[in-house]
Amino acid sequence: MLGVVVDASPVEAIEIGREALALAESLGLEELRAHALNTIGIARMELDDMGGIEELEESLRLVLEHGSPFEITRVYNNLAWGYVFAGRMDDAVRASAAQLETARQFALSLRWAAPTGLAENIFIQGDWGQALSLVEAVLEQSQGEPAGVFALELRAEIRLARGELVESMGRCGAPSGAGQCGGGGWQRVPCDNRPCRACVRPPT
Repeated sequence: MLGVVVDASPVEAIEIGREALALAESLGLEELRAHALNTIGIARMELDDMGGIEELEESLRLVLEHGSPFEITRVYNNLAWGYVFAGRMDDAVRASAAQLETARQFALSLRWAAPTGLAENIFIQGDWGQALSLVEAVLEQSQGEPAGVFALELRAEIRLARGELVESMGRCGAPSGAGQCGGGGWQRVPCDNRPCRACVRPPT
């Protein structure tokens, strides 16, 4: 709902979302109410308003009772992003893990996105070993599918953080068409039409 509007104009998205919320409440449509709260919450976060997490949490409560499995994973994803933005990494990891569990329970087509998102949050949280294990499992199962490209980039970033520069600064492992990282020059090299994060950002 209003995904494009949220990205282009968060203020407008909040206004429209609140109109939709009022309509949903007047008609007793709980799933629509959850959807509207999700939109409002994300839009507020886009404006650096941490209060948007409250709408996202209320959206999750409603969607768990009245929403479809796909909507549940969608709200978990947005809530995890909100928690990361707010620096609440333990909550972010829990939300990402719940998203992955829901996707697996209902066989939803989030095979690589959900576990890779969880791995990234675990990496940010500080458990680099577990994050790398999750990423390696995704790569083993994806067998070079395009959906595994982000996992390749995340693996390179983890290896950089661990000081494994030889593997990270060589070929990043993306599918055909991927370039090689510049030998120590940190050149921007396209990996499947996207810059590899390991190529453009030196370790800190």
